[in-house]
Amino acid sequence: MNDILDNPDKPWDWEGISMIQNLTMDFINANRNEDWNWILISDNPNITMKDILDNVSTAQLCALLRGDATEQTLRQCLSRTKEN
Repeated sequence: MNDILDNPDKPWDWEGISMIQNLTMDFINANRNEDWNWILISDNPNITMKDILDNVSTAQLCALLRGDATEQTLRQCLSRTKEN
């Protein structure tokens, strides 16, 4: 991960980086504007569903769910999840 941080100008494969097992939410948040693959990130044992829900936008969550739900439905689900 240090190579990536030390060379931000390189054309990194962010989808490939999304599969790295020692990927952390701190690293993702430090590189929020990159093209992350949230489906791959969701398979990472170091990242919880709470991490994902707390850090992705509704659009990113739609992508994670493969677009099977409307934005309104997702907002309602997130609202209920945060209440519980």
